[in-house]
Amino acid sequence: MSSFGTLFRVTTYGESHCKSVGCIVDGCPPGLRLTEDDIQPQLTRRRPGQSKLSTPRNEADAVEIQSGTENGVTLGSPIGMIVRNKDHRPGDYSETDLYPRPSHADYTYIQKYGLKSGSGGGRSSARETIGRVAAGAIAEKILKQVNNVEIVAFVSSIGEISMNRSAQDSTFRNVLGNITRDEVDAVGPIRCPDAAVRDEMVKVIEKYRDAKDSIGGVVTCVIRNCPIGLGEPCFDKLEAKLAHAMLSLPATKGFEFGSGFAGTAIPGSKHNDPFFYDENSKRLRTKTNNSGGIQGGISNGENIYFSVAFKSAATISQEQETATYQGKPGILAARGRHDPSVTPRAVPIVEAMAAIVLCDEFLIQQARKSTRALLEMSQIDNPYGKQCFFETLKANDELAISFQVGSRNPHNSEQYEVDFYMVSPQDQVLLKKTKLDHGDETIKARSDGKYQYCFSNERSGKPDLDVSFNIHGVVYVDINDPKADTLDYAIQRLSQLTDEVKAEQGYLVIRERTHRNTAESTNSRVKWWSVFQIFVVAANSLFQIYYLKRFFEVKTVV
Repeated sequence: MSSFGTLFRVTTYGESHCKSVGCIVDGCPPGLRLTEDDIQPQLTRRRPGQSKLSTPRNEADAVEIQSGTENGVTLGSPIGMIVRNKDHRPGDYSETDLYPRPSHADYTYIQKYGLKSGSGGGRSSARETIGRVAAGAIAEKILKQVNNVEIVAFVSSIGEISMNRSAQDSTFRNVLGNITRDEVDAVGPIRCPDAAVRDEMVKVIEKYRDAKDSIGGVVTCVIRNCPIGLGEPCFDKLEAKLAHAMLSLPATKGFEFGSGFAGTAIPGSKHNDPFFYDENSKRLRTKTNNSGGIQGGISNGENIYFSVAFKSAATISQEQETATYQGKPGILAARGRHDPSVTPRAVPIVEAMAAIVLCDEFLIQQARKSTRALLEMSQIDNPYGKQCFFETLKANDELAISFQVGSRNPHNSEQYEVDFYMVSPQDQVLLKKTKLDHGDETIKARSDGKYQYCFSNERSGKPDLDVSFNIHGVVYVDINDPKADTLDYAIQRLSQLTDEVKAEQGYLVIRERTHRNTAESTNSRVKWWSVFQIFVVAANSLFQIYYLKRFFEVKTVV
């Protein structure tokens, strides 16, 4: 299919030598500041013709936003983007009408669909990835604003020349922790941060280019500042989603994350990532990161890193023995313009797909949080235990909490009770009630700070209490805080605008009803006035006829 994602859904379109390629992005939150300038840099990094290490095809790859924004701000509706093909030469592919290119999609496409694109690789062409990169730029901007997420990819091997990608290597760990895109691009078109192997990689690509051949390589990607909790158990694990995204790219042959295949040779005692409490971030972290930032299919807050293997480009100018579609032996030498190695240009494509996956998973997690906030559930699992929550309030704000106590055992009809109390930021008990099976409690804040409310099972040994509760209060968002431009703020702003629209619609309905009543009343008066006028005119006419008739009557003379 040509669509990817659940809530942040991307659909690409176009072929290698058609008039244009592009994408439609559905699910981008409203209120995001977005122009072509946010998207073009990544497309420029991907575009062909920038060095002798890539295809000589010269395309500007200038993006145009067609829909989904107004005055540089997203509307929440689908965003359509187009990139027009300028330097396309469909005539370069006339030989492929006779011969399927070895290891390309020509043969499988014609077997599946009964026909194939007359030029290039059709939908299997790497030109299709333009839409992915454009969509990825939007996803990345969302992630940057909500959690300062950084996604950086680089070339880690070309052919047999490779930098050390072991998680045990301190140099590689330093690269993962600190490398930036500017540093990746600054080293030249090869995009490898390791100076020890960079020049050798260039020589390898040039060697195969001069021989009218091609060579593959590996792109490594790191994701920093990823929110904890992204990914789903079992079938939709975060690494599975990333693998799906990466292996959907043209020419990919492998995917590994964390320690990867090398981890099979490391004993568990050394491969395990021990936890420690980090005073700076105020949370648990791991001393090592062989897990690659994902445990149980869910992000743990550490750097996520993975590698994607790209095979040698299938289309080469070297003569190859093959056969026609009818099975007749022949020789094929492709005349199209192609990359001697797709690996360096794949760097921004890998970054884009990683951003799309993370943005989709972030929105899924936010949807879960939003739904959970509608009806919070506090499970007091331990006998004689308690659960506490915090809300930030300002002086004179009111906080109302309604709750109901029950059992998770559907066969249990016993009435359960808890103690409930609320504490001020100064640790002063503001409210305390015992043995409640339900309640509606309200407090008024005396000062600014975090107010604590707790459900306590400390008087009881019952282990399976559920407390369902709703909270009603004020949520503060500092709009001057650069970090406040989040999805939550966008949702709140959208809610405010919706209320304003409803109010305006109500006013328009009342105004229209008033004007309609006035118009109907006026029409009624005009109708009866017209009837009266007709009667007056008729009476006047009859009187005039009678009066004039008297002048012409012959009077009898006696």
